[in-house]
Amino acid sequence: MKLYFALIFILTLGYQTEAQNLWYNLPTDSLGSVSYESEPLIDSLFNQALELNKKDTLVDGFRIQIFYGSKRLGATELQTTFNETQDSIQAYLVYQQPYWKVHTGDFRNRWDAEKWAEILNKEYPGAFVVPSKIHVKPKAQRRINSPR
Repeated sequence: MKLYFALIFILTLGYQTEAQNLWYNLPTDSLGSVSYESEPLIDSLFNQALELNKKDTLVDGFRIQIFYGSKRLGATELQTTFNETQDSIQAYLVYQQPYWKVHTGDFRNRWDAEKWAEILNKEYPGAFVVPSKIHVKPKAQRRINSPR
């Protein structure tokens, strides 16, 4: 009985393989072609979206939280001050109801974020690393500066 099933399986396997080979041996002109027409406006919007995606992409990473509070004014002032004093790292304003937070940096790994957090802890006590979506720019646009 086992021999019977094994024989049927082997014969079926050989048939399926041959059927796939027949498909690939068709002449190329019998496969057909696909063409489409689109509006110029749609093409330009598509190209703009491609350019934007090349410039900036969001991926999982880490940031450093330097502010947490319910006052928007305090968060925006800290963000502005931070962005004016630090040119190699950017601050982002985050609102998670009912609190305002200021996150800094775009770090792909936790180790780099922890190094910066130690440095920022001197000026911003209580700064700590948080997982976040970060902006990743193409390699040509990246700047690697040491912290101040």
